[in-house]
Amino acid sequence: MNRSSWALFLLGSVLSGQNATQRSPDEEAEWVKIREVKAIYEDAVSSNQIEKLRPYIASNFHGVLVTGAEARSFDDLLKRNQEIRDLIGAGGSYKVAINYDPGTMFGNIAVANGTAEESIVTGGGKKFNFVSRWLVNMVKEDGSWKLYRFQATLDPVDNVFVQDTVKYNRMVFGGGALVIGALLGFVIRGFRR
Repeated sequence: MNRSSWALFLLGSVLSGQNATQRSPDEEAEWVKIREVKAIYEDAVSSNQIEKLRPYIASNFHGVLVTGAEARSFDDLLKRNQEIRDLIGAGGSYKVAINYDPGTMFGNIAVANGTAEESIVTGGGKKFNFVSRWLVNMVKEDGSWKLYRFQATLDPVDNVFVQDTVKYNRMVFGGGALVIGALLGFVIRGFRR
């Protein structure tokens, strides 16, 4: 990185730090309104009533869910949620608790980020607890804050789903190797007679 890039990086870091700690009362009042959406989101996802989010989705919404699936409208979001619920299976559950870091506001646009503590119990009773990272852009539309852009990420290598698959594969291939070894031993023993 050259000197001017470092200077811009440091300036941006200082300004974003000041913005997060020295908010005007008006801006803090707007953040209070934005944080109210958090509880609505947690309830909508955890109760599988995504329709509760409709009033909080901007007209040009675009999101990328933790599964990597895209949603380019509220109707897409409903479809992606159903796909996730189908993976979980009937009788399963999905709970989410949002944690957020101080955000940055630029007039009618707010940028927030944080983590989500997520818990899934499949229809078969398998439990998965994990933490994802998220970044959202909110836009003030028709006088209220709405979700404009959303990105959730999960470590693609070190996560509970990969660990579960690796564990399953080890059992299957380990068991298969045991069976093959036993058969080979039986065959070899038969040739020695």
